Amino acid sequence: MRLRLIPRDERFYDMFVEDAANVLGAARLLPTLSAICLLLPTLALVGCSSTKAPRPSAANPVDTLPAIPEEPARSVHPVMLGIDVLEADGFAAVKGKRIGLLSHPAGVNRQGVPTVDVLRKAPGVKLVALFGPEHGIHGDAPASAKIPDTTDRRTGLPVFSLFPPRRPTKAMLKDIDALVIDLQDIGARIYTYIYTMANCLRACAKHGVDIIVCDRPNPIGGVDVEGPMLVPGHESFVGQFPIPMRHGMTIGELARLFNDAFGIGADLEVVPMVGWQRGQYADETGLPWVMPSPNMPTLDSAIVYPGTVLFEGTMLSEGRGTTRPFELVGAPWIDAERFADALNALHLPGAYFRPAGFE
Repeated sequence: MRLRLIPRDERFYDMFVEDAANVLGAARLLPTLSAICLLLPTLALVGCSSTKAPRPSAANPVDTLPAIPEEPARSVHPVMLGIDVLEADGFAAVKGKRIGLLSHPAGVNRQGVPTVDVLRKAPGVKLVALFGPEHGIHGDAPASAKIPDTTDRRTGLPVFSLFPPRRPTKAMLKDIDALVIDLQDIGARIYTYIYTMANCLRACAKHGVDIIVCDRPNPIGGVDVEGPMLVPGHESFVGQFPIPMRHGMTIGELARLFNDAFGIGADLEVVPMVGWQRGQYADETGLPWVMPSPNMPTLDSAIVYPGTVLFEGTMLSEGRGTTRPFELVGAPWIDAERFADALNALHLPGAYFRPAGFE
């Protein structure tokens, strides 16, 4: 059997969305378990031929081994983010205005400069307040942690926390002409930043404040749309609108969808990107990867997240707090070898599971 390395274009992580029942069913059938680790499709070795490789000779075994072709080089098409376009346009959309900014550590321009610094230095623009989503403006709060209002230690600006979920109040917006949003989403319905944005749209519509969303790439591409829709009657802060688990949209596109299709009606402007192609993943944009949340350290984490985050609804751990969140799944009572064998027996295309241990 010849082996080959699956190229990145053949990602099949969505198996977890479509086959979550199989995965969870396997877990229930194996009650004695430690942990498993999903090897990402870019690393999985799979058979691509039924022809047996010749047995290596004792004299020169390497010469008879089948070659494994290298993964094709990834092409990079540089992208200008919404904040870059805003700056290149001389900050026309916000010039002469008092603005608030909803952002976090991944809110940076293509040189890696935080958006808060870009706007503080913008001529004719007065940044008067900051707003923080889940994890806070510095990204240092754990998931679901209550974050109080505070004063930013570096800029001296007031910081209004919008988590636990709340809408900006009239008092928060009273000195603001426009609210700028620069958040990095990761392409999954249950990621909370898009609903913090939706709450801001509602508040700005109510209080007559302009809202400007700086667009950013969907890091897992804008072509594939996969997974179940939100079931009506089950709306929450991890799902306010009927969109698929993997929605395939940028945060600017979601802003327009929420505002127009779902009747929010805010005075919305989306600053578009330049150069982003819908099929691009984050590693094809020439942009730095900055963790959008504490357990999203890499693009690989984002790729598997729309599927493996489903394990949060079970007794299994999805690897939060490890160096491989959402790539590690397990529990103290799991027999890792048996679990991995059962999952590999499903022959899911493009994926391989291996035993692993973690705390």
